[in-house]
Amino acid sequence: MTKKQKIALAISLALFAIPELLWSPILNFYYELFQEGDVHPLRNNMLFNSDNLVILKATILIQLLGILSLFLIILFSKFKNRASKLLLVATMVILLLIAGFANYYVLYSNPQIG
Repeated sequence: MTKKQKIALAISLALFAIPELLWSPILNFYYELFQEGDVHPLRNNMLFNSDNLVILKATILIQLLGILSLFLIILFSKFKNRASKLLLVATMVILLLIAGFANYYVLYSNPQIG
């Protein structure tokens, strides 16, 4: 990988990892999705207040864009070992699906409607 590709890879990884480490929006989303009854977040943070719904949407969208750019960088870069590239691409596809569903659900389910 060239130096530009490594820098782009680091930036894309940071777009996903930093919000996930600070607030865990995707992890909290799936944790609350599978809970029954009285739902408490796995980790309390300011994103899941009803006042900060726009910030939550923006954070998950930024994470989705980070994973998508990470996927594209890995897909179009050259690796010496083909198996490692295949493993990374498969991991990115799974993360992309997980973040994509969370993004879709958060963007299109507005609790203020109705």
